[in-house]
Amino acid sequence: MINKKMLVQVMVITYILGMLAYGYVFMNFVPAHDGIMTVCTDQYWQMGLGRCLMKYYVQIRGVVEAPWLIGMLTMFYVALSSYMVIDLLDVGDELWKIFIITSLFALNLTLTNSALTYIYLLDIYAMALLCATAAVYVLVKFDGIVSVLAAAALVSISMGLYQSYLAVAVGLLMIVGIKKLVDNAETKAIINYVIKLVIVLVLGSIGYIIMLRVLSHINNIPIDMGNVSGISNINISNLFQLIIGTYGRVYKFFFAEFIYSNNSFRYINILIMVCGIIAYGYIIVHVREVWRKLVIAAAIILFPIGTNFLYILTAGGHLHYLMMFSYQLQYVLLLYPFLCGFIKSKIKIQKYAVTMAIILLSVLVIRFANDIFYYQKMVGEGTKASMTSILYDLERNSDFDPSESTIVVVGEPRVGLAQNYMMRAAYQQYDGIDMGTTVTYKEVFEWYFIYVFGRNYIFDYSDETVEEYSKMKEVENMPFYPEAGYMKEVNGNIVIKFEDWE
Repeated sequence: MINKKMLVQVMVITYILGMLAYGYVFMNFVPAHDGIMTVCTDQYWQMGLGRCLMKYYVQIRGVVEAPWLIGMLTMFYVALSSYMVIDLLDVGDELWKIFIITSLFALNLTLTNSALTYIYLLDIYAMALLCATAAVYVLVKFDGIVSVLAAAALVSISMGLYQSYLAVAVGLLMIVGIKKLVDNAETKAIINYVIKLVIVLVLGSIGYIIMLRVLSHINNIPIDMGNVSGISNINISNLFQLIIGTYGRVYKFFFAEFIYSNNSFRYINILIMVCGIIAYGYIIVHVREVWRKLVIAAAIILFPIGTNFLYILTAGGHLHYLMMFSYQLQYVLLLYPFLCGFIKSKIKIQKYAVTMAIILLSVLVIRFANDIFYYQKMVGEGTKASMTSILYDLERNSDFDPSESTIVVVGEPRVGLAQNYMMRAAYQQYDGIDMGTTVTYKEVFEWYFIYVFGRNYIFDYSDETVEEYSKMKEVENMPFYPEAGYMKEVNGNIVIKFEDWE
């Protein structure tokens, strides 16, 4: 049964935190990187990457990249996900507990980075989160084969929207398993649970693969799973290294990288980790059966693999911050003993310690999000000034015919348009602003003309053409943007020359 009071509390907290953190970008969005496509026209490309349901979701939501609508939908999906986790784990209805779970789901680097650059996909990611969470909720809260099939279907849908949220389902399933062990659930019930979760994950993955192949065939789209293709390179000899690397990646995120541009992040994480280790040590000591002690300890040790298995599937490839929402479950795992009352008054001080840690973490995320969104606005305005000057030069070039001329871009726009903002070094790991410009690769340079200026000019940035023009003496002698002469007609085409990578 739905706890209406709790649901309202979760909704209110989510929207308050969401507006504090992301409200600026919802109302002051600056197109950047892939987000310069202010109308969702890349859904076939997304389908080729395995995100086969994005196209159909966008048809319902609308193709326009409307930040306010996307923001409101995102917070709604996140709130529902938070509520289900609170109910799923029997956290209770105390406000401080509700705040901890809700803030962990609403405030994190994945949502911040998505809102920063990929806002046209932000609500889609949140829907993938909701489906992954709902899959676990349905499996645990309902009995029978129907619940298993429904959970598997939700896993398939989640993966069809964005594959990485499968790790959220895996992490939640592991936490529920730990809960059953600590709650002294019968051995038979635990075995049945493990069997059901394996069936759900297997059926969900198979269903996703079938759905992907059918939809890609219907839409005549070749499938290119990118980094996941590296799974074919995994063998016994490097599997151990990948497992070690999985732990290393999680460690770097929480303790080594300059996340949120503030060292406080790692200190907060150390506090939470210490409290969590002490709490689970207390639990393991007081669990009676030895096998339960061992399984609980094993589940905790293996948890980083469960929530970061994509590192293994990509054979140690690059994991984007967009793929790391499951990392938030590390907090849920560590704080779970306090949230569910496993730790009583004997070490009550830890409850206040972890609550204060999450409050500080929330403040850190809110501050960082607003800082980086405002910085993006400055970068966006600087980029627009540069792009406007290029447009001015282009349209006043006597050799340029908007309907006939082909524009050849030589060099890298992101290098030529880069500006040295004071905070550039602090945000250099975030796509869309890392170079001090919102224009990244050459396609984005063209998109800027299409989506921001409304100019549908003809561009040719194929490797063959660019290489051909780069070798021409006339082009070699051209100066780089913004020096006079960076744009001229060569062999019937308009050449715009930028500085290239050194």
